[in-house]
Amino acid sequence: MITFKQFLKLNENATSHSDGFRLIHYAGKPLEHLSTEHHGSGIADAADRRLRNDGEDKSPVSKRIYFYTQHHNGKMPEPEAGLGNHVHELDHSKLKLYDHTKASKEDADIVKQHHDHFVKTKGVSSATAHELAIHHAGYDGYVNHDARMAVIMGHKKEVPVKHIGEKSKFEMEKRF
Repeated sequence: MITFKQFLKLNENATSHSDGFRLIHYAGKPLEHLSTEHHGSGIADAADRRLRNDGEDKSPVSKRIYFYTQHHNGKMPEPEAGLGNHVHELDHSKLKLYDHTKASKEDADIVKQHHDHFVKTKGVSSATAHELAIHHAGYDGYVNHDARMAVIMGHKKEVPVKHIGEKSKFEMEKRF
């Protein structure tokens, strides 16, 4: 597993395409870091089933950390049932996150080329091909503002987080 210092060094030239929001993660206890190697310790999700059905359940994109996005209104996104009460924030300024709403045409074309390649050569679903394409284009993950979520993907990625309190301390709002 690489250290966070090594992670930052690998990404020192990365440009974050995702600004103006916070990345929030809920856990059962206060944490100092999150790791993609612990994926699945929270709640099961549809992506796990999709990746398993596509034969990609051992690929780098199967190792992931989910975050909610908090935008400018200051309210925290209401977590799904089964997630913990402890709220953590990730400083994503050093991460290279793919944001289709802000990607350059060149970056979007690269991701699309990878996507089309994976659909043709692996026969995977479009969603899995999209995640594989983002990973293979050199991104640490992606943000989806419509769904108010972000995903960090890849084997052995560890990111530091700051525990900012318990859920009851914040005003919550539904994501949808």
